[in-house]
This record gives sequence, C-alpha cells and structure tokens, in this order.
Amino acid sequence: PEKPTELMNTKVDQDRLKYRLRFGAEIRVNERIDAIVLLSSGNINTPVSTNTILGDYLNKDNIVIDQAYLKWKPADFISLSGGRIPSPWFSASTLIWDDDLNFEGVALQIRKPLSESWIPFFTAGAFPLDSYEFSRRDKWLLGGQLGIERTGEKGFAAKIGASYYYFSNITGKLNDPLRPGQTDWTAPQYQQKGNTLFNISADPAVIKTALAAEFEEVSLSASLDIGFWDPYHIVLFGDYVTNIGFDKSDVAKRTGNPNQPEDKIGYQMGLSVGHRKADQLGAWRAYLQYKHVEADAVVDAFTDSDFHLGGTNAQGWILGAEFGILKNYWLSVRWLTADEISGPPLSIDVFFLDLNARF
Repeated sequence: PEKPTELMNTKVDQDRLKYRLRFGAEIRVNERIDAIVLLSSGNINTPVSTNTILGDYLNKDNIVIDQAYLKWKPADFISLSGGRIPSPWFSASTLIWDDDLNFEGVALQIRKPLSESWIPFFTAGAFPLDSYEFSRRDKWLLGGQLGIERTGEKGFAAKIGASYYYFSNITGKLNDPLRPGQTDWTAPQYQQKGNTLFNISADPAVIKTALAAEFEEVSLSASLDIGFWDPYHIVLFGDYVTNIGFDKSDVAKRTGNPNQPEDKIGYQMGLSVGHRKADQLGAWRAYLQYKHVEADAVVDAFTDSDFHLGGTNAQGWILGAEFGILKNYWLSVRWLTADEISGPPLSIDVFFLDLNARF
C-alpha cells in the first residue's frame, strides 16, 4: 500500500518452502509470579507471522523474541500480565487478530467460577503501538472484553464474549505545505492491504499513505462444542465485528472521494468435526469456514496474514483438515480461496501443506 506504483504479481503461481520454530520456557519466580519467554523464527518486518522462507542462498536465519512477560496472580481468579504477551482476547477465528500476533503492554484477566461448569470472565488491556519524540499523541490500543464460558468434556461446552477495541491516533493527518513531513508519524509502521488510504504528503510528487478511517471495533465471538460422542466433537464458531469509529463523511473528506463506500463490517463462521487435537496417532479433525471482512472493518495490519495473503476487503472460504501421524506429530492441509469485495478484482487461492511436531 505504501508503494502504489510498484507492480505486484497477480497472475503467476508461486511455491514456497517455509518453516517455523517456537521454543519457550516458563519460570516459577514464586507462588504468585511466573516469568515466560518464547523465542521463535521469523523477522522483525511483520507482527503477524513467524514463518521463515527457505531459499535465501543458504544464509543463516533469525531468532526473535516472540514473548517475554511477567504474570502476577494476586488471587486465584485474577492475573496481571505485563511485557510482550500472548493475545489476552477470546476470538473464535482470525477475523480480527492473526494467530501469530502477540501484544506489547499490560492485560488484566479475571475468571471467577460461578459453579463447576460456568465461568464468567473479564479482560482489559492497554498496548502502546507507536511512540514519537516530537508528538504528545502516541498511538495506543485499548480494549475490554466481557464473556462467560461453560466447560465440560462431554455434553456441550460453550463460550461467548463481547469486545471493544479502541485505536487512538492511528488515523492519518495531512501535512502542512509550510511544514512538510511534520505529520509523517501518523502513517502506520506496518500494513498488509485493504484499509482505505490517502496521501498525507504535502508534495504531490511524493506518496506517503496513511489510514483514512478511525477504528473503534465492537465484536461478538462465540463457540459451541458438542461433545456427546467424546473424543469426537462438533464445534460451531463465529465472529462478528463492526467499526463504529468509521465516519463516511470524514473518510470522504480525507480521500477526496465523494462516493466513499461504507465498508465497516466483518464476520467469520465455521464448523469443525473430529478430535479436539490431532496430535496423536489416528486422531483427525476437519473444518469449513466462510469469511467476509470489508475494507475498514478491522485494522488490516493485525488480521490474518494467510487469507487473501493478508489484510481486509476480501471474502471467501477456508477448508482444512488435520491428521495425527504419530504422538505429537501431525499433518495439516488448508485451502483458502478469497476474492476482493470492492475495487479492482483480485482473487487469491492459497494451499498449505504442513508437517508439525511438538515437544
């Protein structure tokens, strides 16, 4: 998105060999505090993938710090985590957050059981996204989630959560011609594709793209696990999100497009059948999902990096299966087919074949 004159490959099929590695440790500091460190493969150019591509002329690869945080439990039902932490949010799919995304900041989680089966939960978090020496308005993500969970191996289990995510100061600001470059900081450090953009440069010959919309995301996530035939389970799941911060007139003013579409809704739903995990000999799981995420429903930098090869403004299907080969060793296959919702047509099909080992 930041290089609109650069040609992109939209016709030639590509094949890639990739690997990923995660190696972590959890240290008990005392009876109330744990320290967690997770190292992974990947690079520092993307927050939503730990894949490393094979084929860099046999050069060495990087190991990065994926998680590093302290977790304090002042009571059995309260935990406070600070540092680079795993996602604290319950999500039924990758509609809003990519599975590989970790968060930097602090999160409070409360889980107080009402009975043996029913557990309400509350999560709140504050995460700095970007800070600037010459601006008092740093970029932040603030969020809260409230929900309830019903646990149980047999019969049925369920979980539902309502969330609110507020992104502050991530919308672009046009530069003043008398002070060129002063608001370049409003451009995002990382983008995938899909969000509505506009050029904030004061020089028409220079392109500096930034987000045209504001983002206040309200979402609802739910899953239902039917386990009467344990160890076989039928799982229904879904996510819905709308960006209540989207203002059509404001976006039209920034982009100069009087016919600006109001693309601010996303949803993803699916069905899974089989074992909960396919990491044992003979275990299996198959799933089918449908995803529709409009251009400004979510921030494209943090959503799924595989569907439509990342970003928003796409809709389509995901079909997958997992098969246990040996203990802690399994095969997974996925087929993702997606089309662009609005704008020039862009159809992308992606097939994944993965061998996985856990120890």
